[in-house]
Amino acid sequence: MGNSGTIVHTTNGGQTWSPQTSGIQDTLRGVSFVDNSHGWVAVRTGKVLRTADGGATWTLHDPGTGGRGGFDVDFANTLTGLVGRQ
Repeated sequence: MGNSGTIVHTTNGGQTWSPQTSGIQDTLRGVSFVDNSHGWVAVRTGKVLRTADGGATWTLHDPGTGGRGGFDVDFANTLTGLVGRQ
């Protein structure tokens, strides 16, 4: 994850990585996965990208942070998590 919505994805345990599109052009910050399928990425604008298929596809969500930039995400399970500033 990084600038201009860049996400890199691996399907072989990290031996090789491939860039993929997140669908947005903003800076991506913290990342949290609770299992092999469910993960979230904090977006600089305060929104969150979510995946339910191990990062193959991402969906943009607004967690209601009032537009304050998200710097980190931490999820305990697929339903409960925090988005905030460091």
